[in-house]
Amino acid sequence: MGMSSKLASKPTPADFTERLNPLLGPGEDLMAHCQVIPSARAHGGAGSIAASFSREGDVLVLSVSNVYLSFWDFGMLGDEQPSLTSQLPRQYVESFTDTGERAQGGLPVARMAFTDGSFVDWLLMSEPGPEFFVAAGL
Repeated sequence: MGMSSKLASKPTPADFTERLNPLLGPGEDLMAHCQVIPSARAHGGAGSIAASFSREGDVLVLSVSNVYLSFWDFGMLGDEQPSLTSQLPRQYVESFTDTGERAQGGLPVARMAFTDGSFVDWLLMSEPGPEFFVAAGL
């Protein structure tokens, strides 16, 4: 493989499915997941849904189930015992869509908009396929 082929190839996204499934509650089915980093962009004042999310730059795993959108911390390398950092019932998420923007070396930016009019942008560590946005887009 030539150097240009190596540079053009994208890393395979980490698959956390086997580690996420046992963490889900009864009646909860994993639909999709992706590693994310909070973007600097958010809209919503104190008390908004957006304000409840940490803006720290930690790599998190967003799991999308039929019940919740949950954020898990598996550590920087993805090999630590996971801890739940935040969870939101799907009913409070209005949409989750690719903005078409790129940041920090070409990472896709996706916007999670909430029913109270607030939103949070997330950098997606890997470019998920369309099935991710179908599952997460509500």
